[in-house]
Amino acid sequence: MTELLTTVEASRLAGVGPTAIKRWADDGRLHCVKTAGGHRRFRRTELEALLRSGAGSDARPDRWDDWFDALLDQEGQFRTEARLLTERADAGSWAEVASRIGGLLTEIGERWARGSLTITEEHVMSERLRRAVARIAEALPVSSDAPVCLLAAAEGDPHTGGLWLSELTLRECGWRALWAGAPMPATELAAAVARWKPRLVAVSASRLSKPSTLGREAASLAKACRRAGAVLVLGGHGRWPAVRDARRLETFPGFAALLRELRTERVARS
Repeated sequence: MTELLTTVEASRLAGVGPTAIKRWADDGRLHCVKTAGGHRRFRRTELEALLRSGAGSDARPDRWDDWFDALLDQEGQFRTEARLLTERADAGSWAEVASRIGGLLTEIGERWARGSLTITEEHVMSERLRRAVARIAEALPVSSDAPVCLLAAAEGDPHTGGLWLSELTLRECGWRALWAGAPMPATELAAAVARWKPRLVAVSASRLSKPSTLGREAASLAKACRRAGAVLVLGGHGRWPAVRDARRLETFPGFAALLRELRTERVARS
């Protein structure tokens, strides 16, 4: 009877990460069978034949393989934090790291859409990444009198990845984050601006947000921010309209530059 290997067992035999094995299966290099629960199984004889032929060795490593292996590992929380810190040492700022992780989140979503990831795997990876980013952000010291940025997702938009990556950028630039988080009605967010009067309001929208909804929300928030003396930032890849007195930003380095600019103005006024 042919021995069937799990993805992890196959990766150990091949001397590569589990993500590379899945990629070989996705591009047709290595046949797999599915269990009743949808898990991949690989025939040892077919994997050994692939390795003898050298067809696997010429596959270029995917830029995300190490990240996927870390996020799906049993000890994923530790490997994920270690990778984030390594990225920070390489990139030189958390804003640059946030840009890279934004690309990783996009890749996770695309692989789920292609069927390369199960719903459970997609949820586990996203949650592990969110928690690791949150722990690192909370460890960055910020003074009690630091300027405050209110962070929120656009009304009806479930994606908050850009917000927790923004918090990394905020804290590194000496700002405090007031987390409104998950999508909330524009009227509620405008009321929060009036109540807390933050120096900055950053609202993120993904491509899923409807332009008509974004138009109404942007106009409402711009009005609330003018009254509170706050700067409004419209972020993410959503189709925000052009709004007077609102800054449109799509990159974390651009966000960091604005944060430094506003802090400089604050120091100059004091």
